[in-house]
Amino acid sequence: MRIKLRLDLNVPKNAGIYYSKSKESERKIEGAKKAIEETKRKIAEHKKMKSKEKQKIRVEKKWYEKFHYFFTESGKLVIGGKDATQNDIIFKKYMREGDLIYHSDIPGGALVVFEKGITAELHEKLEVAQFAISFSRAWRSGVSAADVYCFKKEQISKTPNSGEYIKKGSFIINGEKEWFKNTELKLKVGVIKKDVDGKELDLSFVYPFKSKTKLDKYLILKPNGHFKKGKASKSIAKYLKLDPNDIMPLLPNGDIAISKPK
Repeated sequence: MRIKLRLDLNVPKNAGIYYSKSKESERKIEGAKKAIEETKRKIAEHKKMKSKEKQKIRVEKKWYEKFHYFFTESGKLVIGGKDATQNDIIFKKYMREGDLIYHSDIPGGALVVFEKGITAELHEKLEVAQFAISFSRAWRSGVSAADVYCFKKEQISKTPNSGEYIKKGSFIINGEKEWFKNTELKLKVGVIKKDVDGKELDLSFVYPFKSKTKLDKYLILKPNGHFKKGKASKSIAKYLKLDPNDIMPLLPNGDIAISKPK
């Protein structure tokens, strides 16, 4: 080890210079240690955040998620076709004894199946009626309310009468129907942060406005508004801090009015 001494200074002053330099080096080492510890802390926080994000990702979608759907207050599943092809799929695969089938009194609406609907309370039936009419052509026509009816599984058929033609997605209904007159077209779209078990979700859902299911944050949708479907999905996604591509499939076809809950 070589040490440089200043000949113009005496021994104590030379020693003082080296003492000052040693203290400065110690401060730099302490600063470096603190910087390293702060970097380690930030890396650990980043890993923790990424881990939480992964927990929120749904690996596997449920079969009903390809349709319009929601769950009533008592946990009964409701599904509706997004087009004529899906209506046919629902007819062939997803109607069971004890279900109620809903349709708008306007051609071209979703075929809606209410799981175990014959045992449901009236307020749940009204929820499903609002869901069915909101995903019908009534929305595109801009009306604020329209009629819906429901019937049992055994009343629906695709077997035409003599000389009758049944187009894709259409059906024949026999017997008495239960009517829900002048049902308002109104939905709410929002997010649920956690499921009943406390698992983090942060997922988006559409419910009939009458639904009592609690959404952590939501917007109210009605027909005849200023937003086209694509623009509406972007506006809603921005408010809910979600991806517009996740919102788009949830929305009805037609112009949309968006408002915040009071």
